[in-house]
This record gives sequence, C-alpha cells and structure tokens, in this order.
Amino acid sequence: MLSYRVILDVPLPLVAFVSGLLAAHRREIGTRNGTRALTCWKQAVFALAWFRDRPDIRRLGQGSGISQATAYRYKDEAAEVLAAKGFDLDKRKLQLHDPIKKLGEYDVPIKLHRDVTTNVKVRVVAEGAEKK
Repeated sequence: MLSYRVILDVPLPLVAFVSGLLAAHRREIGTRNGTRALTCWKQAVFALAWFRDRPDIRRLGQGSGISQATAYRYKDEAAEVLAAKGFDLDKRKLQLHDPIKKLGEYDVPIKLHRDVTTNVKVRVVAEGAEKK
C-alpha cells in the first residue's frame, strides 16, 4: 500500500480546539494514555477531514491506520464532544457574501472565533425531499 501526504484546509487553532475537547472527554471517561489507536490530535485531524469532505470513511481510516469500525467510532466520538459543547450558531457568524437562493450543496464559511474560520457543507433540498 502506498502512503502519501495531503493538506487539510482547516485552521490549526480548530484542530487544537477539537483535540482539547477530545482530551478532556478521554480524561472524563477514564481512558488510559496509550490505549487508543490515535492520539487526540490525530483523531481531531481525522474527524475534521471527514467533516470537511465526507470521504469514504473506510479509506480515510486506512490512511490513519485504523479499521472501519474504529473510524466510525472516532468520528462519532468527535461529533459527540462537539455537540456536547453546545455550540449555538449565530447567523452573524456566517460569512456568506450572497444569500443562498437555489437547491444544491454549498461551502459556507463560519467564523467560530476571532482567529478561527472554517467551512461547513450545507445542502439545501426541497421541502419534503428524502434525507440521505
């Protein structure tokens, strides 16, 4: 198998923030050091890569040296710690230049902090359309 480097276009402070949340979560549930396949930092990078582009999780997991089952577990754990933080998204944090008026998928910049801006994918579907 061939390994190669890629660039993940998320701000470094965002990775540090998510990594810190994961570290606090691991302490809270009593995870011993060295018992996880990925460090908190690597798990944060893994999860952010998945949230950013939604690639095939099996392949993303393989690239991080983890199984598909572990990949799902690590992605879900990151989502849970972020959700538990209870982020409220103030519409003033959306960095849209023009309003979204058509159905489709859009990258929407969101300013999370003075030094942290990231993009989220937003999918606009017709009312009553089947959810994926």
